[in-house]
Amino acid sequence: MNLTDLLLQQLGGDTAKTLGQQFGLDESQTQQALQVAIPVLMGAFAKNTATEDGANSLHNALSRDHDGSILSDLAGFILGGGGQEQAQQPQEDIQLQRRNDGAGILGHLLGGNSGNLANIISMLSKMDLSKAIGFLQTIAPLVMGVLGKVQNQNGLDSQQMAGLIQNTQAEQTQNAPDGLTSILSSVLDSDQDGTVMDDIAGMAFKIFGGR
Repeated sequence: MNLTDLLLQQLGGDTAKTLGQQFGLDESQTQQALQVAIPVLMGAFAKNTATEDGANSLHNALSRDHDGSILSDLAGFILGGGGQEQAQQPQEDIQLQRRNDGAGILGHLLGGNSGNLANIISMLSKMDLSKAIGFLQTIAPLVMGVLGKVQNQNGLDSQQMAGLIQNTQAEQTQNAPDGLTSILSSVLDSDQDGTVMDDIAGMAFKIFGGR
């Protein structure tokens, strides 16, 4: 099972259209953003689960907070609705809460590098940086939901889940288009200046721009 492919499939189609609707993106922009974001996030998961403590931490987080139920109403989640417990909350409050949750996930996964990923998505997809940040904060809980569903449905323990992530990362690295591995590693490096990020965005556009 390749988790990157599964995530791109789960977040494609109608879900991608809803993401585009929420963030003012056309289909091409949404797909480009996902095609960069998902591999980077999987790379971060692979890095974090390379240790036993990291694998246990992810397993516990998925078991506790991300059972996959979020996937039952993807459009509602993305647009800020859905969920009986939130029926009385204003839509703006729901969206803020969910983006805060997403920001927490990104902070744990990427540390201070989430800004690098937002920058490259902003440049590649030609969306405002604030929208790129919101996009990442929105998809982060969905990614966790997909991983949690895989873990739950297959009864995976922490090492089995980590192994699946590591195998996905190895396959992703082996099959990546020329230059993509360098892009992903660069995005995860701290303290990239604007010139470097422009170069990375140019490389990414050569890979994804025609898709």
